[in-house]
Amino acid sequence: SDGGIIVEDCLSLLLNLLRNNLSNQNFFRETSNIQRITPFFEMPAAEEEEEEVPPVWNVQKQNNILLMLELLQVLISPTNNPQSVTSCQKVMYTRGIYMRLMDLLLYPGLPPDIFAK
Repeated sequence: SDGGIIVEDCLSLLLNLLRNNLSNQNFFRETSNIQRITPFFEMPAAEEEEEEVPPVWNVQKQNNILLMLELLQVLISPTNNPQSVTSCQKVMYTRGIYMRLMDLLLYPGLPPDIFAK
């Protein structure tokens, strides 16, 4: 999730390639690219302190995470083929993406727009 405008542009391009294109989505899944998403959602461990200061979420990091969340939504959209959705969900589950998303939801100082997505 840490990265600059180039990461954001690459995610936007990938999102445009996958949106409403089952062939590209199948290729993305079959070439094991879903598994590569998991590290994107790794967050540094929150420090255990009495006066905990939430980490700073810069705008670029927020944009990158929002785009990656949108990419996940595209892959499991109800408008997709049910078999494709099930395959994507299984890979996301076995690779720990859902657990990373739960960790993200509980992360201190999470911006509201990411929480809502």
